Amino acid sequence: MSEFKPVLYMKTNCPFCLKLAAFLAEAGIWNRFDVRGFFDGDENEAGIRSELAPHFEKVTFPTLQHAPGEYMNESSDIIARYAQ
Repeated sequence: MSEFKPVLYMKTNCPFCLKLAAFLAEAGIWNRFDVRGFFDGDENEAGIRSELAPHFEKVTFPTLQHAPGEYMNESSDIIARYAQ
């Protein structure tokens, strides 16, 4: 069984997603994540939103699945988690 790779759900043109992406790139850890991105109205958006909907009252981005079934979606909290 393979090791879980954290999943990042990112929305194009989202300032909070951009902030997180910049941090991860500068920290050199971008490649630790399976990134699933979309832009408004593309073919990936509905699937991503429906995947996340059971875990949040309101789906927002960026969202991180840091362990199987465990999610967080505040960019500052995600950054704090990996800034250590």
